[in-house]
Amino acid sequence: MSTSIRAVLALVLVLLAATACSTTVSRADVAGREAADAATHNAADAGASPGLAGAASPEGAVFGPPHPFPDGTAVSVSAPRDGGAVPARQAARTVIVTVSLRNGTPAPVSLSSLDVSGSANGADLTALDEAAQPDTDLEPGATAHFDLQFPLPPGRPSTFAVTTSMTSVDAAGNDIPGSDTAPGASVTFEAKV
Repeated sequence: MSTSIRAVLALVLVLLAATACSTTVSRADVAGREAADAATHNAADAGASPGLAGAASPEGAVFGPPHPFPDGTAVSVSAPRDGGAVPARQAARTVIVTVSLRNGTPAPVSLSSLDVSGSANGADLTALDEAAQPDTDLEPGATAHFDLQFPLPPGRPSTFAVTTSMTSVDAAGNDIPGSDTAPGASVTFEAKV
């Protein structure tokens, strides 16, 4: 990766960190982010690896930093990375993300309570191997990591998003209806691809 691309990515990360910690975005921040995104896409068009720059979603989440759920767990999703083509699945281009869930509760949490979905330009995507998400209990204080690979639609999508939601369970282990739509129980991570 060239020094100029590293510098652009570093600038994007600094701007994202600054905007994620504030409630307003200045015009200078927007202009800086647009310039960084344009430089990343120009580098990709010039033959460098495709830019996968993180961007703030409406909920304020960026790929990387963890998002705490109301139940005490926290999820993070790595920035998407190039997953190559999967001709058998008719996917000319894919992206891979690593999902991490940390159990900050005093009780085990089932990884099946975490729902992960992807989209490109607003169109739903299905992970190529949904079984890659483990279906086990996560002990208190433990963190689980797993990769999901998503096929991108033909053409050049401008945005890729991963939405995660956590369903709470009662003492008997039954899902609590509506808990996955409660405030803070869902977060969308989004990036330009």
